[in-house]
Amino acid sequence: MAKLHFKYGAMNSGKTDALIKTAFNYEERGLTVLVIKPGVDTKGKNKVVARGGHERRVDILAGETLDLELEVAKTSNVACVLVDEAQFLTDRQISQLFNLAKNHDVSLICYGLRADFRNQLFPGSKRLSKLLTISKSCRPCVFVVLKLNLIPEKLMTSTFLTVINLR
Repeated sequence: MAKLHFKYGAMNSGKTDALIKTAFNYEERGLTVLVIKPGVDTKGKNKVVARGGHERRVDILAGETLDLELEVAKTSNVACVLVDEAQFLTDRQISQLFNLAKNHDVSLICYGLRADFRNQLFPGSKRLSKLLTISKSCRPCVFVVLKLNLIPEKLMTSTFLTVINLR
């Protein structure tokens, strides 16, 4: 059963590290994973790069007009799509990924920031939040987990992991 995840947290909270580990775990089990990042994210060029130095090649570098549903469909037997810096995707691209997960039984895990320093939602994060809210109201199997993390400065930050089972 496909699932939609949105994992967000503060900058330098280990989101890209988690993406790289998740990709490894899927591939270790022989499953096909695609990694996507927005073209506006120029760090690492065609790679996702974690603070600790770990990196992974990106399968799809998404320009603003790229149809992600069509791009992912070019690869057969995709078990999971991992998106780094999902906040920079367009509304349309988030909707395309949601349709992919819902209609083609592909799990979608998005990592990114929820809001900027003024607490204004980024476009991709706003669309993900809206889809999750809509889905929560009409799906029986929805749960939200609040995970608290301590960062070195002993400040408390929270990362919300939202999971929706798509039937």
